[in-house]
Amino acid sequence: MDKPLTSPPLSLGVSLISGMIVCAASLPSLGEGFRVENQVFAEDAEEPKIRSTTIFYEDLVYDYLENPQEITVFDRAANRIILLDPLRKVRTELNFRELETLSEQLRTWALGQPDEFLRFSAKPELEEVFDASTGKLQLQSSWLTYEVDTREPARGEILRLYLEFCDWQCLLNTRLNPGSRPPFPRIQLNRALQRLGRVPQEVHLTVRPKGDTFLGEESSARSEHRVIPHLLESDRNRVAQTDQFIAMFRSLPFGEYQTLMQPSR
Repeated sequence: MDKPLTSPPLSLGVSLISGMIVCAASLPSLGEGFRVENQVFAEDAEEPKIRSTTIFYEDLVYDYLENPQEITVFDRAANRIILLDPLRKVRTELNFRELETLSEQLRTWALGQPDEFLRFSAKPELEEVFDASTGKLQLQSSWLTYEVDTREPARGEILRLYLEFCDWQCLLNTRLNPGSRPPFPRIQLNRALQRLGRVPQEVHLTVRPKGDTFLGEESSARSEHRVIPHLLESDRNRVAQTDQFIAMFRSLPFGEYQTLMQPSR
């Protein structure tokens, strides 16, 4: 859905719906664990474009993308992100500092571009409106609007850990998907969720182009997030299998792994 940027200085991109940036602090204990089931829909589509399940377990976060099949393991204690391709039985790694540096470079680059939307995205100003009686949160500007159905999490750790995961997922997608919109407006939304103590259930994004920008025509998308505050035995079995994959799969340099996966992303 996103129109590619023109000649960026490095691989730039971001997932449409998720992510924000936080300081490089180690993840606290996950306690009994939980999972989040995610779906992303393009425009008014009835079927999701993306499905994934995210499992939070024993200080690690395991994200399972359905199509293409890919597993991402966020290991903050070891300062690494592991990407696994179950079909080709290969894996690769990135470190968190690389993603933080990419974010800093992206913001600086976008601020220096002639495109108005890129400059706005680098330092967005969004008006925030929250209705505590309905749990509806809105962030808006003349460029874009987020409309979010929110709820209070079952446990305080869920909010903290889920949003921290979104931070790193956002930065990872920036590395994996060259040419997408900068993530900073979404970052501001997640800051608001953190401040309000709410998790998102459904997020609607509408982007409105103005003048000559890379945005193209007006577009919209929505995501749905179902937070389950506990894990099943099948979740733990899935995690155990993933740990075996990490030990067994052939390790590739990131560039080679990215080349293998890019056609299916």
